[in-house]
Order: sequence, then C-alpha cells, then structure tokens
Amino acid sequence: MSKRLSIPSWIYTTLQGTPCDVDGNYLPPKTPPPPLPQPVNPQDAQPWHPFTSQGHFELADFLFCREQMSGGNINDLMHIWAALDEKGKPPFNSHSHLYQTIDDISQENSWDCLEMHHVEANNPNAAPWKQSTYQICLHDAGKLVEQQLSNPGLKEFIDYSPQLVFGENHQRAWSNFMTGNWAWNQCNELAKKEENHGAMFVPIILGSDKTVVSVATGNNEYWPLYITTGNVHNSAHCGHGQAVSLLGFLSHLFQTSLGAALETIKPIISTPKVILCADGHYQCAIYGIGPYIADYPEQVLLACIVQGWCPNKFTHQVLWKQYGIVDDILPFTAYLSRANIHELLSPDILHQVIKGTFKDHLVAWVYLPAVADYLPDKMVQAISAFMDFCYIHYHDMIQSFGAPNGLCSSITESKHIQAVKDPWRRTNQYEALYQMLVVNQHLDNLGNFRACYLSKPLVPQGISPQILPIEWNEPNACNDENIEEVKDIQGARVEATVQLAGVPYVNHDEFPNLVAAFVYQQQHPGAVLGASFSYPLILERGYTFDSAIATFHAPSDLSGVGGMQSQRIHATPSWRGGPPRYDCVFVEKDPSLPAQVILLFSFSYRNMTYSCALVRWFQTIGDKPCQNTGMWMVKPSFDDNGDCVVTHLIGIYGPEPLPRNFTHTDSLTAFLLFISQIMHDCA
Repeated sequence: MSKRLSIPSWIYTTLQGTPCDVDGNYLPPKTPPPPLPQPVNPQDAQPWHPFTSQGHFELADFLFCREQMSGGNINDLMHIWAALDEKGKPPFNSHSHLYQTIDDISQENSWDCLEMHHVEANNPNAAPWKQSTYQICLHDAGKLVEQQLSNPGLKEFIDYSPQLVFGENHQRAWSNFMTGNWAWNQCNELAKKEENHGAMFVPIILGSDKTVVSVATGNNEYWPLYITTGNVHNSAHCGHGQAVSLLGFLSHLFQTSLGAALETIKPIISTPKVILCADGHYQCAIYGIGPYIADYPEQVLLACIVQGWCPNKFTHQVLWKQYGIVDDILPFTAYLSRANIHELLSPDILHQVIKGTFKDHLVAWVYLPAVADYLPDKMVQAISAFMDFCYIHYHDMIQSFGAPNGLCSSITESKHIQAVKDPWRRTNQYEALYQMLVVNQHLDNLGNFRACYLSKPLVPQGISPQILPIEWNEPNACNDENIEEVKDIQGARVEATVQLAGVPYVNHDEFPNLVAAFVYQQQHPGAVLGASFSYPLILERGYTFDSAIATFHAPSDLSGVGGMQSQRIHATPSWRGGPPRYDCVFVEKDPSLPAQVILLFSFSYRNMTYSCALVRWFQTIGDKPCQNTGMWMVKPSFDDNGDCVVTHLIGIYGPEPLPRNFTHTDSLTAFLLFISQIMHDCA
C-alpha cells in the first residue's frame, strides 16, 4: 500500500498516479512525457495565435488585467498609437477588437446560465420565495479542474498521490493537503476496486462566500463559488496563480445550486478519466469531494443545521431522531459517493480565530500588553490561555487535511477581489452579473494563455532589453522609491535573501572600528573578539542605505505560488519626510531573539563586497514567559550581519497612561521592556 521515498516520507503506491498514455494504458517507469499534439488547423500553427506576436499578447494582458483600462481609453490609446505608427496601424483596431481576440483564445471558458425553480413553484399558496425563479451561472467544473492540473506554472506544486511525511525526529508532519490522513483513507476505499489501481486521486475542494459589492446602490450581493484541488500545494492556493478558479455564481436555492455545479464531475467520482497533467504526462484520474471552505454562517447552510450548533457533529438524522426537527433539506453531498459534508467542513482560521477571537470577542496579542496592568491578573491569564487553547480545536482537522492555511477562507476572500469586486467596478452596474461573467471569461483566457506559453514574463520577440544607466555603483542595490512594503514573489521557493535598497551615501566613516572587527571575525572564524584588541582599520569608503528587501518563505501570507514573500526593512533618520524609522527583525544568526536595525551599509575589502546591518540586540528577561500574558519579555542589550525577517515589539506599558504627545515612533526608545512576538522556545 505504501513505498518509502529517499526523503522521510511514504507515498501511497496502489493509487500513486502512474503515468499512462492517452488511452489510459499505464506506462513503464521513467517513460518521458509524450510530445504535445500538433495543431490541425494551419492558422493554429502560428505560435501566438490568436495574437500576432508575443508583444501583442503582452499588451492585451497589460491593458485588460494589470491596468484594467476602460474601453473608451483603449480606443483613445489605439488612435494615438496609429498616429505615431508610420503605417497608421495600431496593435488593435479598438477595444472590441481587443476583447474579440481574447475571446478567440478559447471557447471552453464560456458560461452556462440556468433557471431554477422550487418544487412548490406552481403552488399558489406557497411562500413568495418558493414561487420565484432563480438563476445560476456556471463553468464546466470538469474542464476547470483539468485546466488547473495541466497548468505548466503549477508543475512543481502538484502531488500525484497521498504521502505520509515525517520530521527529522521521525514525528508526523502535516503541510500540504495530500499529507493529511483524509486523502490516504480515501485511497484505501478506492483501492478496494482493482480498476482504480494506479490512478491519481484528485480531491475536489470547493469554497463559497456571499459578498456585498455595493450597499449604496441597492445592496448588491453575489454568491461566488470557487473550485480547486487538494493535489495543488497550499502555497499555490494562497498565491496569485491559476490554482483557484471561479466555478460560478450560486442562487438562494443553495444545495440545489451546488448539485448542479458538480454535475459534470459526478461520473469521474466513480470511474477514472484520462487527463493531461502539468508534467506533460497523462493520468487516469478519479475524483472525490474534499473539504469545503466556508465561514460559519455558510457552514450552517451547508450542514443543514440550526445557527449556533456545530456543523461537524449534527447530521440531519440526529436532528430528526433526537430533536424532532424535520429534515426536508438534504446537503448536496447526500447524492455523491464517499462524501459527507459534516466531515468535510474545513477549519475557518480567518473568521473563527483571527477575526472572531482576536477582533470581535477578545483582543489581538498586540493589545494584550497594553491592558495587562489595567486588568486583574486572572483575567489577563484567562485571555492568554484562550489564545493558546483556541488552536486545539483544529487538531483533528490538521491531521485530516494538512496545514489549515491551504483551506482558510482568506483564500476565497482574496479571490473576491479578482473575480467579483474588480469586475463589478468595470461594469455600468446595470445587470452587472452578465458583464462580470464576460470580464472573468477574459481573465481566465489570458491567465491560461500565459500559463501555457509563458512560464515567466519575457521580452517581446525582436526587441532587445535596454540597459538603463544607474545612478550609483553599488552592485547589489535596487531602487528604493517604488518598492512595495509587502509583496508576493512569484516562482518556486528559494533561499531567504536580503537585498539593500536605496541611493547610497558615499564616504561614510562612522564605524571603521566595528567594520574592522567584523572583517577580522569573517576572516578568522571562531576568534574571540575583545574590547581591548586593536584591529587594523580597513574602511575607506562605504555606502549606507535607507532600506533593504528581505525575501523569505511565508506561505500563509501574501505570497506567490512558491510561498515566497518580500518585505521592506527600514533604517532611516526620516521616513517619508517624517520621524525616524528603525525596524525590528529576527536575524538568521540568532532567530530566537529580535534585533533593531540601526544602520544598513555595504563596503568592499580585498575584492569582496560585504552587505551588513548594524543592529541593537534584545535579550530575554528570565528563562520563561510572563506568568500573566504567556509572552516572552525582552530588553535592549548594549554590549552584524545575516538574513532578516521583519517582526514587531510591543512595549510593556505599565499602570500609568502614556503622555498625550506620545507617538508610535517613540516606542523603541521610550520603553525599557518589550513583549516579543515569537516565543523563545518556538523560534
């Protein structure tokens, strides 16, 4: 049933995703992928069809996706372009020409709009809502899943079989969805049928969240439904890629709408189907209904229970037998094989913990030190204990479905911006849904086209990259002016890095002795540096920087498909024309202790460039956390260089109120003691 890999993990061998040919015949091990099918239509043989060139595609993608330019402005731009062109021919004749070209990419992303009626619609005595007509708009769920699994951009982020992963000490580790127990147990059931052996198990993950786009213009609500698969890694779910797709817009006949949305994949739940995957191989895939991402109000609807009850415990049989509640409405999973909605509702970290616990009911950790001396000790201890206890609720779910960041409702909420809110703003707000469908169809076509033809942005053919002159000679510096504070980094996971940014200042010589000691230690590893030791001064010319860019792995936050994120670290005497800003970080040299960055600088010595940070270390107070808050207290250490991650320190306020003229920029200098964000023994 399982096979040990070279890394500490086991894969499921009975349903291990064995590559096959287009007819479903399994291939010998290490068989290379088949060549891509050649176009039958000569017109399709053009490499960038329906675009005339890569540049035309990049322009369409820029205007429609990135700039979201209106049709009128596109027309104006094309008129200007024609006036500048010697032949008077712009890339696109008009916005209609641009939209039609995008439509010509594929017709597979078209929408089906269906009308639905309640079973009592013809009963004149029925409630008005039962007599109404409801409309749902859907994509083909099967085609969306196949597009996701065949997306070359997700090639490195797809698991083709369940696996059990173990840490260095042989303990179980749960990360991506296929490392959870649920996928393994599903394969145990599927393995009972010999025709499923060798197949690739594909868990179908759904998510929905009713959203309001405008209250002032009529309380416009939309109910988007999203679809992804458990084979895709969590970082790809959270990243801005094609791993999560808009499946449709639901109606108030909720359970019936969900059943209709899954109609095209029902046959594949029981019988494998040959599909093309991102690695170029074909697989015999068999689907299964996996977890459902929803906030609690939507979980109540999905589980067909009463508000305030646990959706994972009360089934419709329990409601009828123990409470006498009529179970007229059945969950959509009642009509699907191997699916029970009460076992598939995923933990909602965003609303139940982050927003529910920390925002609506209690306080975030950043506020706890501020009120600690104003509240009774036992109350502070109770709040601190609950902040730890609330995560125990997710123990079973993590073991079943892997790390919860891959199933958090923050994924669907962030998708709202691209799929609902931005498209709504691009409409004229009259019967906006149909216009939103067209916008999403264009976005899907462009996204899939880019995934198939471009693994990363390229310079258009026939155009040589222009080398722009730079204003400084620091080799590893980047422009500080237009860098975002927090940014998702596309591509695979890489080692953490720190890159200096900003215009350097020359002939900075305030730290010659510190620099000399640093270089001596670099050249003599293990040497003990003493205060009385005299080091040869080597710094003649150096550069200081206002900020640096730290790139690191943060799959639960804003990140690309590889889980990489960048944040800016500041060390400047005046931030944006205001007070100074010297950020706190965790340094790779000792990631358990925070440090404040005092200066970012670089220099060269004997043909080697050193990028450095002068930091003020903080040290823990005592050998255990604060008894009341459960957090570690630190203080400045007045007694270097490494990869950094931005962190926060919260001052210990004490019982007296702060002065009225106190500002946040005074925090790190005004307080003597601080609360550290990350626990010492967990860093």
